[in-house]
Amino acid sequence: MPTVYCVEDDHILSTLMVRYFEQATFQARRFSRGKEFLECFLYSPCDLVLLDLSLPDIDGTEVLRRLRVYSQVPVIAVTARNAELDSVQTLADGADIYIPKPFRPAVLVAHAQALLRRSTVGGRSTLSNNHIGDLEFLSAGVIMCNGKVLPLAPKEEALLRRLVQQSPSCVERSVLLSELWGLPANAPTRAVDESVRRLRHALTKARSKMIIETVWGRGFRLKEGGCGVNKQSQGGTK
Repeated sequence: MPTVYCVEDDHILSTLMVRYFEQATFQARRFSRGKEFLECFLYSPCDLVLLDLSLPDIDGTEVLRRLRVYSQVPVIAVTARNAELDSVQTLADGADIYIPKPFRPAVLVAHAQALLRRSTVGGRSTLSNNHIGDLEFLSAGVIMCNGKVLPLAPKEEALLRRLVQQSPSCVERSVLLSELWGLPANAPTRAVDESVRRLRHALTKARSKMIIETVWGRGFRLKEGGCGVNKQSQGGTK
């Protein structure tokens, strides 16, 4: 049974969409915030995403760009925006289908079913797992590196997943303190640095090509370094 995530802040519309998809034998789950969806997706991927472009916390196009860093899951953009430029840009950013509101739920389900048929080979989804570099995020919440499980403590796992969401852009230290530790931006702690150090060590030990750079005065970013050794870089970042 395919799983669909409905990312839509309009409660009435999302309820209707979920009802139609469940009637079509989908497992459906609702999200009203982009951040909530991105966090869940890395732990538990789905087969199809219905994405509203006008979300209250993160613009839908930014959610799409972050998602496409590590996943090619089929995405249907549903939006009240109807400008031709918006549709062209959304498709360029990685959406598979662009459907303006209002729409008939039955038509949306039909588009979704057709899209899933195109994204399967031999009856099995080609997009069930999510990758960034040599890291693979399995649906059970397991992270693999070069074919082996990457052993991480819960905090380092959460840190890696958060960096992946925004890769290769920088995640501000204040954001990490707030989201992962529940601390204010100016908290006198080196908790983030210690977790980054442990995560770098784990990636190096696994000979991952993904490295964590320190952006001085800002935070950290995850990118592919290509050397299999995770180390601090020189110059403006390390």
